[in-house]
Amino acid sequence: MIRLRDSSDDLQLHALIFSPFFSAFRGLNLTPRKPFRTGGIPSSSAPDPYNVDVEKRILAVLGGRDVSESMFKLWAETADILIAADTGADFILEQGLKPDAIVGDMDSISPEALAMEIDQYRIDDQNHSDCDKLLDLVLSWGHRAITLIGVEGDRLDHMLGTLHSCAKSPLDVRVAIRDGIGHVLAPGRHTVSATPGRRLSLLPLTRCAQVSAKGLRWPLDSADLAMGEFVSLSNLVDETPVTVDFSSGSLLLLQEVPLSELPVW
Repeated sequence: MIRLRDSSDDLQLHALIFSPFFSAFRGLNLTPRKPFRTGGIPSSSAPDPYNVDVEKRILAVLGGRDVSESMFKLWAETADILIAADTGADFILEQGLKPDAIVGDMDSISPEALAMEIDQYRIDDQNHSDCDKLLDLVLSWGHRAITLIGVEGDRLDHMLGTLHSCAKSPLDVRVAIRDGIGHVLAPGRHTVSATPGRRLSLLPLTRCAQVSAKGLRWPLDSADLAMGEFVSLSNLVDETPVTVDFSSGSLLLLQEVPLSELPVW
């Protein structure tokens, strides 16, 4: 689990800048798939997706198809809201589940998925990826956090493009990967609960300045990280919690977590 900085000002500014784009999402009427859980105990009633006083567990399914059926269901069946980006809806259907909404240009989705009576948001804007559209949709609802799954896949360009989308979003974005969890971090101080002896990597999505990391086998002290220059790959957790602090940029923290401990909301 990771504790992130308060980014309410960033959310308000992003919503103001992109308000014309958000207008495509007005009038949403979603029924969350499951009541929000606190401490494993279902609440008495399903929350309104516009009520953001209690943050929802939002799982967004991309088209990567990289996780196993068992891993996907661990995440999907404990999510409050399940959203698909384009062909991610087909993967959800194949697992015997149904998304609450689909967003994208709908250029690769099946007729069966399109026939579902759910909220669908077709946006033909080719200057933004389906992941861009999905993240902006969730932001327009007023939420602060989202977990993506189906990111790795077998298309390196798609994976890198998705990470690019995450880096520029003001949401707190997590990525469910095959061997753990990724966190896209904004500048500031972050505290990570991690198990000693497990891998933890810090990869700069953009140039990151003055990166310090404590609790690792090979700690960092005000280091500048950049692709093609210096990264922290396959470091090891020595003690918990791990603390990460940096002044600028977008940093991807990849944390090893076994399947038996997932999901970690």
